[in-house]
Amino acid sequence: MPASLVSFATLFGREICNLVITEIEIPLIQRDYAQGRNTQAVKRIREQFVVTLCDALMPEGDPVDLDFVFGDVEESGKFAPLDGQQRLTTLFLLQSYLAWRTGVDITQQPWSRFSYATRPGARDFCSFLANCRPEFGGRLSAWITDQPGYLATWRHDPTIQSMLTVLDTLDATFANAGFSDFHTAWENLTNTLNPAIRFHVLPVKANGLTDSLYIKMNSRGKSLTDFENFKAHFEALLRKAEDPKIADDFTKKVDTVWSDILWPYRDTGNLIDNEFLSYFRFITEVNAWRASIEFNSWTRDDDLAERVYGGQASRASESIDFLFHAFDTWKDLDIRTEFARYFRASATTANNGDGALLLFNPIDKEGVDLFGACCRHYGNSGWTLAHTLLFYGVLVHRREAESGQPNRLRLIRNLIEASKDEIRTGERNSMPRLLEEIVGIVRDGDLAKVVTFNQAQVRNEIAKADMLRAAPELKADLYKLEDHDLLRGGLTVFDLDTAHFSARAQAFILTFDKAAQGQSWKDVTAALLAKGDYSRKDLRGSNHTLADFGAPRNDEPWRELFRGKKGESIHPALPPLIAFLDDIVGKQLTPAAIRQSYLDATDTAKDWRYYFVKYEAMREGASGRYTLSPKGGYQACMLNKARLSSNYRDPYLLAIVAKSGLARNRIANGGWPNSFSGFETARRALVLVNSGLEIRSVAEGWEIAGVPSAAVHREAWDGICKSLGMDTSTAARLYAIPQTGGIDNEDRVEKGAQLLHHMAECNL
Repeated sequence: MPASLVSFATLFGREICNLVITEIEIPLIQRDYAQGRNTQAVKRIREQFVVTLCDALMPEGDPVDLDFVFGDVEESGKFAPLDGQQRLTTLFLLQSYLAWRTGVDITQQPWSRFSYATRPGARDFCSFLANCRPEFGGRLSAWITDQPGYLATWRHDPTIQSMLTVLDTLDATFANAGFSDFHTAWENLTNTLNPAIRFHVLPVKANGLTDSLYIKMNSRGKSLTDFENFKAHFEALLRKAEDPKIADDFTKKVDTVWSDILWPYRDTGNLIDNEFLSYFRFITEVNAWRASIEFNSWTRDDDLAERVYGGQASRASESIDFLFHAFDTWKDLDIRTEFARYFRASATTANNGDGALLLFNPIDKEGVDLFGACCRHYGNSGWTLAHTLLFYGVLVHRREAESGQPNRLRLIRNLIEASKDEIRTGERNSMPRLLEEIVGIVRDGDLAKVVTFNQAQVRNEIAKADMLRAAPELKADLYKLEDHDLLRGGLTVFDLDTAHFSARAQAFILTFDKAAQGQSWKDVTAALLAKGDYSRKDLRGSNHTLADFGAPRNDEPWRELFRGKKGESIHPALPPLIAFLDDIVGKQLTPAAIRQSYLDATDTAKDWRYYFVKYEAMREGASGRYTLSPKGGYQACMLNKARLSSNYRDPYLLAIVAKSGLARNRIANGGWPNSFSGFETARRALVLVNSGLEIRSVAEGWEIAGVPSAAVHREAWDGICKSLGMDTSTAARLYAIPQTGGIDNEDRVEKGAQLLHHMAECNL
């Protein structure tokens, strides 16, 4: 028997299988009414559903088809729905609400014979509602629950409480409606020929169906998943905003072709729901950025979709086109194999630029498969904005490659890696401009139009392209150097002189090889400093300098140092690095020999650089970040982390302790050697256990403060001071280092270590 198209009101009196429907009773097999549940997900679905129904009742509204309601009619005329309970209950509440608003006596309406067999309370509540005459102005549910006929036990019935919530939602949706609006809505709702809200009734038994399927569906009490709700919402959005054919295309593809694409990435429950929603979110956020549509991480998927693809959205057609492309481009492909053609995770394989591009930040188990990584990690900490930009570059390349554009993903990768400071969202959101620039790079490679990515790197890319045009044979050497993990595509620290490029590149690769350097770059930092101050500096308000060097073991400080920065016409490390590499290539010197040559030179000034080169302990900072005082840099902080708020070391004190061999149990500082915190101008001293004397490096030499409490210690201390020619008339005594122009003439670390040794011998 075919389905009948009816409204809620015209369902009553409809003949089905020679039986006339006179009442509706929700059978015992059905779960509670769920559309009024107080969860965030249900609230969103409820509000959207109610708005859709109410819009359909307005003068310019489009009719709403609520699909199929399955059920059968008993001999008594009672219709028992096996599927459709939730919709029918909501329609009963809508019908009741508009009857109240228009003064219609519900008890005289055939459709008032709607009840529940699931609980006596729910059945009685439906009858109670038919006899209500609410006073509007306050909260509708408050008025209802305040009536004498409202039973206290109903407070614990989930179906009744859900009904009250939906009635409040209806009342809130019609908050601005006037008397004429309610009459129009009632007429459209009850129109027998063309009802604004309708559905199809399909008899179960007459169509050879069994009710076992529907019993299983409803007895589980499971609501639609987020994925299922989203698909329905998005299909409706497309159907309203665009050509209905696009909505039909989406409906077909999302359950066929696109599901096949996602199936290899299914979860342990053999579902692709979360994977689809993650990929859709990625595409939609990209589209939102490109259209300058505001959103944040808390914006719901359906709300964002409305802003990006809805009828009022700017660039909606372009966004929909990119959405379909982002899925369709992977049709009938082994996506993991496809990404293995684009990228590789290992730097061991030689690459002349024609093979897979080294990816510096592969994600967990997915490795270089950005599609799989996006499906599983988009929106969490494993996925970064850099991944978004590179993956977008791949998608744009796949579209533009059809017109013969070359692969420019290496260029895009290099710019992304250099632009950590430039890639951001929030108030200074740069993503719209960066995405537009990626499109331009893929299409024509014109770097003159690239103004948002790191400009130092943009100039470097132009210089590299010029070098390859002059000497194309350097391509393999260039790409190998770009793929070095400390450079990551950026060669702003390198001289691109074609005559020496290959030799210097090879020397750099060999030198900055942890395996060859014994997992430490202490000798390299010393040799580089011997060739010049290669640090990137920032002058602080205290007139102390914050200086970034490479760390002995950590990679990131080197990457940060070698990365070109905005405003740098010449990288500060370029001259020392090139001089260092030329010593290795031309003079065949080792880093240790370069260091020693500097220390042996008679014209080497004993400023901070001399001490850092000579004493390994002073180059142990895990962060590679130091502060240096003016006038020789004889007061310094060795930071373990990026900020002075964490505990850090004093490199001069660390050096004299290491040089003197002072035992740890003779040092009173807690947490030694990470004993200091606070600003660089704070007083830092090595405190001795027995005497309490405090030693610190100052511009003029070593200052020792304090007076030993024990007489024997005071006597010993005075004796040491007199033997060294120190003034004993003051509490704070200075062990001065001979200087010329504020620069040491003698090694202060050696002198300080000797002093510390004497103090230890005297049990101070």
